[in-house]
Amino acid sequence: MKGVRLWHFAQASLGIVQWVGIAILLNPIIIERTASGALLGQVMALIGGAGLLAPLIGGLADKYSCHQILQRLALLTHFIALLTLYFAQTSTTIYWIVGALIGVGSVALLVLNPTFVIASSKNLQEEGRGLASLYQCQFFGIVVTGLLVALADWMAVSSTNQLLILMGLVFVVLVMVTIAPPPAVEAGQQDAPSGEIQEHKPIATKKALPWFLFLLAVFFSMFLSSNLMELGPLLIKEVYHVEIGNSALGMAVSAVISIFMLESAGRWMQKVDHLWFGTLHKRSTWSLVRCSG
Repeated sequence: MKGVRLWHFAQASLGIVQWVGIAILLNPIIIERTASGALLGQVMALIGGAGLLAPLIGGLADKYSCHQILQRLALLTHFIALLTLYFAQTSTTIYWIVGALIGVGSVALLVLNPTFVIASSKNLQEEGRGLASLYQCQFFGIVVTGLLVALADWMAVSSTNQLLILMGLVFVVLVMVTIAPPPAVEAGQQDAPSGEIQEHKPIATKKALPWFLFLLAVFFSMFLSSNLMELGPLLIKEVYHVEIGNSALGMAVSAVISIFMLESAGRWMQKVDHLWFGTLHKRSTWSLVRCSG
């Protein structure tokens, strides 16, 4: 995990909450407390549907130059979601709120964190290395959370009290990002002359399609991950009677493998021709997170 900055660990909150939190704790807790598969589906739909807020979050960050503030708010949103879930009982509305908070926090981090990497990179080599480090931190969050949850499960700690582990980890991440925030993102071309703005209109039109397609990809990524992958451990427990702690351990092991794979991928991107990477990444991720086209 070379080249990791302290603020990169903001991405770890996705691993803690979006991956381990939903799959290992949220889903079983909803079933245990409410015995409602319909409610579980509604919560998953709220988490996935939050992907539609990506352009709004990106546009808001650009308009008011508040990327750093929104990043910390996203982490705080994850923490509040876990805290709300800890005290939730059987109220349907409370679980809807939890789903919405998790979804909004996750989408905001997916939009903002790559923005900081791209904005602070001088070339595609730095960009590739930065993005690899960013997502390594996400999987590092999965490793730590998965191991701690597995240990707690083997020690017969209740699912509700296991939420305290996740809250503690997210709080640590929030403190780290507050102490060492990411570099500020420039406002872009907001103050450009009118003639220059007119000149860039055709370019903005050309970016509209990639922007829309990437937005669609983010939506389906959020929706499918919340409704398929993150339901896996619960289904395995109910059908094959495999303990949730074992699923958490398996998730941690697979995340370790992913960290090493990302290290190799980051080095490879620095050595090969970056034309394809620059074209794809710049026309998708950048157009989404900047939301200026």
